[in-house]
Amino acid sequence: MIVVEHRDRGTRFGFTSIEQVLAMQGRRLEVAFPKDTDDDLMNDFVSVITSMAARMYGRRGSRQKAEHMKQCVEQVMKQEI
Repeated sequence: MIVVEHRDRGTRFGFTSIEQVLAMQGRRLEVAFPKDTDDDLMNDFVSVITSMAARMYGRRGSRQKAEHMKQCVEQVMKQEI
């Protein structure tokens, strides 16, 4: 048995397909907090949008961290000159 907190922790989309494949192997996929809606397509759509948003914000955060590191290095270089 595989236990996940939310459906999107098991897979970003196609949860039902994964669940069926595991069932054919004699395994189960249990969700601690069941889905919000009964529409699988809508749940998959929300998961995809959530995943894209997380990547977008993650990239932005990485870009900001890189810029901050660059500024720190430039400051150190100015102090050494």
